Amino acid sequence: MGLGIIEITYKNLPAGCYCPHSCTRLYQDALWIVESEPALAWLMLVSSIEAAANYWCTVKASPLERLKESKPKLVTYLDNLCIEGLSAEVAESVADSLGSTKKFVDFVMAFLPPAPSLRPADWGRHPWESKQMKKTMNIIYGYRSNALHGAVPSLHLCANLHIFSLIGKPLLKNLRLLGRP
Repeated sequence: MGLGIIEITYKNLPAGCYCPHSCTRLYQDALWIVESEPALAWLMLVSSIEAAANYWCTVKASPLERLKESKPKLVTYLDNLCIEGLSAEVAESVADSLGSTKKFVDFVMAFLPPAPSLRPADWGRHPWESKQMKKTMNIIYGYRSNALHGAVPSLHLCANLHIFSLIGKPLLKNLRLLGRP
């Protein structure tokens, strides 16, 4: 399953599709700048996944199907206006901007590989169970949205991981007492 995304991304690409290039470019750039700009690198890595998720979602369902899934009451309302093709036209206009978090989380869960065989100690290990992974992906996407739309930097995510690797369990306990993730 690990390379499944590459297979999906490169099979039957529509003419002019730039998704594989943008995903890989974001990933590559993030790796180049991670030591000097960890918050920006983190944002680029999340954006790389988001770009792939957006493309995957468009391949999975039509705009009208995505609008029905995201806003069923709106589609019902539009259909009840009895204007031929109105729902489809509205869907074409708004479908790509709906359900961004859901697209991101669904994509990650669809391509989540098995847990690595080499894992850190229990105190530093993220659970690999589906429920916890979904919760974490929602949090990550929330941080991404805050960073992009609210200009709230995600520096604490990068700093904590570095500190955890140096100091370990006692710091994790203290950060939890302070209310930090």
